[in-house]
Amino acid sequence: MTDTTQQTLERLERDGSDLTRSMEVEFFIAVLSESAATQVLDELRVLDFSVLVEKDEGEETEGWTIYWTKRIMPEYAVITSIEQQLDDIAHKVRGHIDDFDTFGNHQTQH
Repeated sequence: MTDTTQQTLERLERDGSDLTRSMEVEFFIAVLSESAATQVLDELRVLDFSVLVEKDEGEETEGWTIYWTKRIMPEYAVITSIEQQLDDIAHKVRGHIDDFDTFGNHQTQH
């Protein structure tokens, strides 16, 4: 939801990805508790994405991260729309969207 979205897309293109072709994109949602993660999961499951939840480990973090993945077109408007939708869901439980990433599609090009 910031200029980092555009920067990530530019990096993908520099690294050889074709931004006119779809790719697997993973979004990260940070929440404070397992119950918050469960509430977010309940809403995300209906959106047809692959979902994984992990407890954050380490001294600096005490929360949970939800990894939400789907094959989409890597367009700025598409990604920022998804980021906003996820952030709206996460805010209901005092969470937030924490970024997105992808390996791109340069490995799958022929």
